[in-house]
Amino acid sequence: MSDQHTPFNPLDAAHLDDPDGPLAAARGRCPISFPRPGLACVVTEEGVQHVLGNPGIYSNRGNFAIDGELELPAQLITMIDPPEHTRLRGRLLRWFAPARLRALRPEVERIVANALSRLPAAGEVDLYESYVRVIPASVVFAFMGLPEHLWQDLENWTEVIAGTMPEPLIDLPEMAKMIATLTELLERRRAEPPAQRDVIDGLLHPQDGELELTDVEAVTHLMQLVLAATDTTRSLILNTLHSLLATNQWQALAQERSKVPKAVEESLRHDTPLQFVLRTTNREDSLGGTVIPAETKVLVSLQSANRDEQAWGADAGQFRLDRQAVSAHLAFGRGIHTCIGAPLARMESVLAIEAMLDSYPTLRLADSYRWEKVRAPMMRRPTNLRVVLA
Repeated sequence: MSDQHTPFNPLDAAHLDDPDGPLAAARGRCPISFPRPGLACVVTEEGVQHVLGNPGIYSNRGNFAIDGELELPAQLITMIDPPEHTRLRGRLLRWFAPARLRALRPEVERIVANALSRLPAAGEVDLYESYVRVIPASVVFAFMGLPEHLWQDLENWTEVIAGTMPEPLIDLPEMAKMIATLTELLERRRAEPPAQRDVIDGLLHPQDGELELTDVEAVTHLMQLVLAATDTTRSLILNTLHSLLATNQWQALAQERSKVPKAVEESLRHDTPLQFVLRTTNREDSLGGTVIPAETKVLVSLQSANRDEQAWGADAGQFRLDRQAVSAHLAFGRGIHTCIGAPLARMESVLAIEAMLDSYPTLRLADSYRWEKVRAPMMRRPTNLRVVLA
């Protein structure tokens, strides 16, 4: 289908604010559509798998921008292709190795406990502002080696930037402030002896066989990690809490704690934090009998793929703790661009939810609460989560 009346149109703000109905209609009527020349939308699980599994055809250049490309001083890891992507990903994966994440777990538990201690014993609160918001930011900032006095500013800036994409960021004051702050920090750290104690060391001081990064490249890669690991994990924790409460499965989970990881996986499928990614075709391709021309920007709907009835059954729109093979979802992507921070996001989410189950096993939604999607085109989470603590 190729006109302005496609069931799902990412150029229509109303479709991005409330995408479930338009995406369901698109899956049924036109799995590949062209809202305008040069822009295609892929919304089925099969189609999304094809695009993500063929990086030679579907390039990462232009990711995170529907029009053109983001204006950045250096390319992000999520915007480059092999062989540059292969080298950088291998370098960063050292810091996400299982042994390093196990060593980080006590720090994550400390951050979660600190956030929990700020909640009252009873009463009505917004769990996003009072609990969830601070956890992923604090974890990733500590993990990367960012000094604690910068955390609050960085946390605020990342929220604004995540809420703006895929709109242009070049004139966004928060982007300029983040770049300036990280540049000053890395200049100081580069002058220190290399200790290989955190991600910043890994970016500034290459090991054998690794290339020296310029200051601009190091700042850009650090900024990418900060942005990728904060609002998406906030969304994951908040979405999981909401679904458990809205479906009356919270108290049952408190009695069967082994299902917490499965609740997180079902939340990733049911409410995918990063709604979509973008690719650009290097050459013409045929997908499901539809020709996608070369140099076409392709919106790849992770959310729609994860609710595709053909892949997940007629109840794909429901949140179920007993869903089989739920970890096969595409929330973290697939193939060479699978999210390197996925294990860390899972660990944070499980620990944050387990801590709430320990302290508030009878938690419930406030009587007046109504779910409303945050006004961030690429993100999926409620604007707030008002609950009654007990």
